[in-house]
Formats: sequence, C-alpha cells, structure tokens
Amino acid sequence: LLERLREYYKIYHPKKYLFYGKTGKPLNGSTIQRSFNLAKKKQRYQRKQQFIPCGIVLQPTF
Repeated sequence: LLERLREYYKIYHPKKYLFYGKTGKPLNGSTIQRSFNLAKKKQRYQRKQQFIPCGIVLQPTF
C-alpha cells in the first residue's frame, strides 16, 4: 500500500491535499477510509491465495 501511495504522489504531485475527487475538491474522510479498508481486504485476500504449505509442495526426503 505504501508503494502505491508513493507512485500516486510521484504521478499527481498533490498540492494541498493528498487526494482530490473528480470535481477537483478534496475527498472527504469517509471516502478515503472506505478505499483504505477495501485495499486492506484485497491485500489480505491476495496473501491468502499465495500461501501454500511447504508440506504439500515439498515431499519429505527422509
């Protein structure tokens, strides 16, 4: 998430507020909080998909 925020900052160079809406006005706090929570859920979901127990992948060699 931090990497994406850095990319966003490099691309858009926000002046006074970090996030602006389509109208050019700053986003309200609840919109930012909702987006942050969705990003956290997505990250948790991706991590769960990537987890593979080693016992299943690697057979014991002893």
